[in-house]
Amino acid sequence: MWTISDFPAYSMLSGWTTHGRLACPYCMDETDAFWLPNERKTSWFDCHRRFLSRNHALRRNKKNFRKNRVVSNSSPLELTGDEILFERIEDCVRSYGLGVTTEVGGNGHLPIQGYGEYHNWHKKSIFWELPYWRHHKLRHNLDVMHIEKNFFDNIINTVLNVPQKSKDNPNSRKDIKSICLRKELELTEDGKAPVPVFRVFGEAQKNFFRWLKDDIKFPDGYSSNLARCVDIGGNKLTGMKSHDCHVFMQRLLPIAFAELLPHHVHESLSGISSFFRVICSRTLKLEDITMLKQNIVLVDVPV
Repeated sequence: MWTISDFPAYSMLSGWTTHGRLACPYCMDETDAFWLPNERKTSWFDCHRRFLSRNHALRRNKKNFRKNRVVSNSSPLELTGDEILFERIEDCVRSYGLGVTTEVGGNGHLPIQGYGEYHNWHKKSIFWELPYWRHHKLRHNLDVMHIEKNFFDNIINTVLNVPQKSKDNPNSRKDIKSICLRKELELTEDGKAPVPVFRVFGEAQKNFFRWLKDDIKFPDGYSSNLARCVDIGGNKLTGMKSHDCHVFMQRLLPIAFAELLPHHVHESLSGISSFFRVICSRTLKLEDITMLKQNIVLVDVPV
């Protein structure tokens, strides 16, 4: 009935490429993404405020997001399956020769006019041949474990300032100066980067690693031994599998930096943890399962 995958596989299954400026399969060509000249990558920072209600105070906030920017535009329209199929995909098939999966393969795509500029279609997914596919409100699901691991890696490497893996680097500081009002994070005249409030270093970092190595214990089978993932000499965590990151994000992150980071930073990290905990705790009730069984229709379609 649906697909479940990580974000790169989403591209292969849906036919919409999930990288570049038009990576979001929901916003499509109405994205607010922009290019970071120093980091040399696309950013979706401050693309979320247009999803807020029209009179929300954060829409008028010129300080805490992109500087001097007031968001007045609304969120993209939620397209139905018919609109996506007949107004977007079939139009590319007729106008630009967009191929189907059997022609272009699972991963490859043929360059067609407008690709990467005002659309990211690289093929017409074979799933559209299923008679019920265009009637689905949700066709593709994202695997939360992959997303959770990416979040964890970015957070922990940035907080611990792991070389080559931290998102806080000189190029990001240069981009901050051009898009944000963050004087305390801008590079100084001699090119040095001030220490940010979200970084754990020195004795606090050693205490964090000692806590993980000596004090954290879980029941057998709950997770792997996190003490083995602690590299005190390299000041980093290594060899953490997806499930280990899942356990850390939901059980340890709300308390790990409670006394090591300022309250507002710790509160933000706890909010991210709560977000994933809520998502993973949503389970189907018995009546929901019964309703699904009653509404499932088996269709014999050659794919």
